[in-house]
Amino acid sequence: MGIKLYKRSTVIKNLIFFLFFSTFYLQIVYSIHHGVSALDFVSFSRILQGMPVLLGLFAVTLITIFRAQDISKGFFIFFVAHIFYSSFSLFFLSFNKTILVLNFIFILTAFYFFLFWYLELEEAIYRPGFSNYQIGRKTEYDFNVVLESANGKTVPAVLSNWDENGCFLLPVDDLTSVNKGKCLLKINYENRDFQEPGEVVTRYGIGRGVRFYFKNKKGVDHHGWKEFYAIIRDRGFSPRLTAT
Repeated sequence: MGIKLYKRSTVIKNLIFFLFFSTFYLQIVYSIHHGVSALDFVSFSRILQGMPVLLGLFAVTLITIFRAQDISKGFFIFFVAHIFYSSFSLFFLSFNKTILVLNFIFILTAFYFFLFWYLELEEAIYRPGFSNYQIGRKTEYDFNVVLESANGKTVPAVLSNWDENGCFLLPVDDLTSVNKGKCLLKINYENRDFQEPGEVVTRYGIGRGVRFYFKNKKGVDHHGWKEFYAIIRDRGFSPRLTAT
């Protein structure tokens, strides 16, 4: 059982758009090579029908990215490599400088998309930090954590993973009352209160991944996640869940 996404980030949406654009990019290169219109969708469909491997890679890459699976990084590389190989082969047939420039722009753009996707998947909301088969729900650190849903229900939990932008929570009792949607994370650490509004965007088993909003805190009498994260980072605390 993998991560279930309640809400997909802008990075995921942009990456899916890039996948569709990449297939159309191949049509643009073919149209330049053959001197026809890039809007000739009859020839576009013929090109795709003649590339079953590309269509297979496109489908698998699209599905794995949509599900935010780690293996999507490998499929994305193979997909981009296939597009680049097909388009660069046309350059060697015609030595068209326009195709060469487009290939350079395409591979550079693909590299930046891959970099954004790599960093996205490293975020705590995609990495629970625990297994569904793990026994016990206790961390090495004494963090008093409570997750409050939009309807006011509160659930005590432990932090199983965290970073600057979000965290993953494992409930002490039951987290079914806090599903997707807006929430408020409350932490009491060394008699200090920390609160941060966010949204439950992922789920793994009974755990929930929360991405924070970081709203303006003028006039509030408590600290936020950034202050809490800075404290535990400076003290060398790392996300390690231990079984009991």
